[in-house]
Amino acid sequence: MEGGVKEDLVSTLKKLSRVFSELGIHYVLVGGLACVLYGVERATLDIDLIVERVEEGKARELAARLSEEGLYIPVGEVLGALREGGHATILLGGMRRVDLKFSSTPLDVASLKNFVEVHLGCASIKVAGLEECVAAKIAVLGDLKDLEDALILMDIHRDRIDWGKLNKYLGGNPLQKIAKLLDRVEAVYSGEEAVIRKVRYLRQYVKSLSR
Repeated sequence: MEGGVKEDLVSTLKKLSRVFSELGIHYVLVGGLACVLYGVERATLDIDLIVERVEEGKARELAARLSEEGLYIPVGEVLGALREGGHATILLGGMRRVDLKFSSTPLDVASLKNFVEVHLGCASIKVAGLEECVAAKIAVLGDLKDLEDALILMDIHRDRIDWGKLNKYLGGNPLQKIAKLLDRVEAVYSGEEAVIRKVRYLRQYVKSLSR
């Protein structure tokens, strides 16, 4: 569960992990990079983190410490994300960024609680659990690439996924949820051939996993 992550992203993850550890703030890696660590082959330039809710004073400390590590983020943006449940972004250059989201949903809380630790070099990185990653890809994000990531994770880890937990997060069968989302995408983009080809490919993938 360690391959496929570029060296510059590993370096940034180490800095982030160090800052959160020093401040005693819980975080978890989610999104595309978490999927890569679970074995999905995809290119990603972003680091997406769920961060526990903290007092505003601690949020100010977080912004200051990140900036000291060369990960500049305006204090006002961090406080705004904390107050409004939005996102705060650290621009890394070269289209790369770190996206911080303070916990605001039951799935966020579950992701912070149910994590695995991955060792990258000398750093230990907290990654959201498999079921939480899949659920977020379907229920929170839901574009075609995210749905493909969810299908790949369910495929390569079909023998280790807690299907009962995943069904609970989604309020039903994940494959049925994906099929309904694909129907919506097809209806909206009916005239776009490339999108429809992708939808049909993913629909076949759903059928193969349903057998």
